[in-house]
Amino acid sequence: MFDGDGLQSNMPHSDPPVERTASHPVCVKCVHLNNRCDGEAVRCETIGGSSLGMICCLAGKISIRISDNGKITEHSILAGRLGCYFCSRGWCQAVCASGECARILKLRFSHAALHALMGETTVPGQDMPSARKSRFVGMVRDTTPQMNQIIGNIQDALQCMPDAELLVLAKALELLYLHFSSTPQVNTPKIDSCDNKAIQKARLILIHHLETPPSLSELANAVGMSVSKLKMLFPKFFGMPPYEYLRKMRMQRAMDLLHQHGMNVTETAMAVGYSSISHFAKAFHRQYAVFPSQVRRRLSGS
Repeated sequence: MFDGDGLQSNMPHSDPPVERTASHPVCVKCVHLNNRCDGEAVRCETIGGSSLGMICCLAGKISIRISDNGKITEHSILAGRLGCYFCSRGWCQAVCASGECARILKLRFSHAALHALMGETTVPGQDMPSARKSRFVGMVRDTTPQMNQIIGNIQDALQCMPDAELLVLAKALELLYLHFSSTPQVNTPKIDSCDNKAIQKARLILIHHLETPPSLSELANAVGMSVSKLKMLFPKFFGMPPYEYLRKMRMQRAMDLLHQHGMNVTETAMAVGYSSISHFAKAFHRQYAVFPSQVRRRLSGS
């Protein structure tokens, strides 16, 4: 079963691509897709090898190619939608649609990992008649505000917290739970694809300018929307207003600098945009219930 954004015709069968992360029981990563393999971007991402995969389109538009019983079908997913695919022997592949660049969050759970986590519980859809005839079951749905917050948490952890494997796994499982436990709300207004892209861009601007962030009006202007619209939509994706999100990212970066880079408190404060050491220490304490000087002392063993 598929509920995609436009089902396309069948295409000739080809051998399934090899998934490089198939040996890991759980895989979570953000991927930039384009058709030229420029920089850090890749042409496609594959889910296969007896697994359940989730692909969330963060920006752009992607096509999902599905190999099932010797045929390849294709449907598209717009930004702000999430596809979940249960694979026994086939595979699915995410590629850019219409030559566009895209950005996705990919989660893959092996059948063994799911069984260890869920025991005898059946993944919804796995026992449907269509699932018994097919090697693939898939469903595409709009993400909810709660899902968007979790997706934002996963992105933050992947980008700003190098030792956050356990947090990423917990959030991935939470997203999986929400996908299967919540019914899509037909009366929930959809967020426009352009607005989705703008909010994701706003988040990246804040992350890349922790030391010298733009004002709210400058941020709104940079992503092409009004301040009021930015203030309304940003919390729907990330669970908090833009400047609260900025403070959170600053504190996560500060903890990383103290732990991983050996900076002292003054250097760390300056690196994340605080000219006042006392203001930095208070903000750090509000986030972690410990002062940055205490973190440094613990690391130095004194």
